[in-house]
Amino acid sequence: MLVIRRRTGEAILIGADIEVEILEVSANRVKLGIAGPRSVQVTRKETVLTAESNLLAGLLTIEMKDLIVKKIAQIPQAATNLSDKSFESGYSGHPPEEENLGPA
Repeated sequence: MLVIRRRTGEAILIGADIEVEILEVSANRVKLGIAGPRSVQVTRKETVLTAESNLLAGLLTIEMKDLIVKKIAQIPQAATNLSDKSFESGYSGHPPEEENLGPA
């Protein structure tokens, strides 16, 4: 793995076709611009990992799925707060609509 320091506006080249430019740096983020040929796919790693995880989940046997459901059922659930007025009161957080009383 190559470790390199760059500042905003600086770039690195990967091969002859791909340029990675540092667009913005903040306290806990770096914004990158990636330019390259359309034939090269650029994908976030977490997207690929999630897709692989979803595929593996589909391969679980019925017995494994039943075991997972049983384990989840054993996890204590938080009690619902019955004093929460917004749950069943119909309050949507929006101001009430004014009644149309006709021309004034």
